[in-house]
Amino acid sequence: MIALNDGHVAVADQPRTRRSTKRTADQSPKSPPARVAKSKDASKTKCSFYLDAQTAEKLGVAAIIRRADQSDVVNEILSRALSSIAYYDRSQTRTAGEPLTVEKIGEDTAAD
Repeated sequence: MIALNDGHVAVADQPRTRRSTKRTADQSPKSPPARVAKSKDASKTKCSFYLDAQTAEKLGVAAIIRRADQSDVVNEILSRALSSIAYYDRSQTRTAGEPLTVEKIGEDTAAD
């Protein structure tokens, strides 16, 4: 569009280009793979702890720096700190449907 001094407007004839309505490729936004919510993950257990205010702030900063969830940062730190501790879970030696009787408890403690 060109404006002239006498108040008239001259419009230049330009060929209109039409956009193709056909998509050339999949242009839908790519969503990341669905993550399992920590509350639904059977390998996770909810725990609550009281931390010093300064420690809690450092935890928040560490999570931001690592681009991770605070739970993941705490899990990593505690895993390293507790790596020297080993334990044996006796509940896994018997089947889930098998009742634990007093005699079996006595046998387990006598074996130690």
